[in-house]
Amino acid sequence: MNGSDEGYTSALFAARHKADLIGGLTFAGARVIELPVPRIVPVVNADPRDFGEFDWIVFSGIFPTRAFFELPSASDSLIEFADSVRIGVVGNQAADMLRKQMIHCDLISDESRVEAIASDLESYEGGLGGIALLAIAGDWNMSAVSASLSSAGADVSTFCCCAAKYDDPASVSRGRSLALGGAIDAVHIESPEEAEFLPVLFAENRIAQLFCDSTFECADALTALRVRELGIAPASIRVRTKKDGHEKP
Repeated sequence: MNGSDEGYTSALFAARHKADLIGGLTFAGARVIELPVPRIVPVVNADPRDFGEFDWIVFSGIFPTRAFFELPSASDSLIEFADSVRIGVVGNQAADMLRKQMIHCDLISDESRVEAIASDLESYEGGLGGIALLAIAGDWNMSAVSASLSSAGADVSTFCCCAAKYDDPASVSRGRSLALGGAIDAVHIESPEEAEFLPVLFAENRIAQLFCDSTFECADALTALRVRELGIAPASIRVRTKKDGHEKP
């Protein structure tokens, strides 16, 4: 957006300086939709699985991967069977976590959409027909991941090791309803840490498509880079300095 934001609808996602940004966007004439950031919490009663019974184990993103390795019994069991199963993972950052555990990744999908990992696995040697697959997921994407992989022919089991919690769940529903009710012209993200939560928001494919058709406005180049690393393909990414609001391509 150049100059005035008059007539634009802007989604403000979990900005630390939310009040200042809301004021500036509103003053410029934009309609602002607030989307609160979730807290990712481990599922403390998650039971380790017998990983040796699966042909593939798929990690569905950075947060499930991080939470998984906070469960010592689960991660130790996986390391024991790592040489006998194939490992798939969504995102390079999640893959780096596995590499630090000395676990080889057979397939890395660099897109945040759940369909991407299913498509990549279908194209992998042998396909997914009749394959026993375990999906490591969070409560926000477990159903979508399972459905997508099952439709590709795999016999899917799931292991939920983390959950997304919101301090004000009602605001999430309001924000998403507003977002789905009309086009979003721009998404404002202030820091790389907040950008990490985008795949959680994008667990709903309708939301993902809506936001990927929009312009992402980031406070700095590092945040813009983080958005690209997540495999998100917005219409464009603009960097706006905090000092004077100047936009850079």
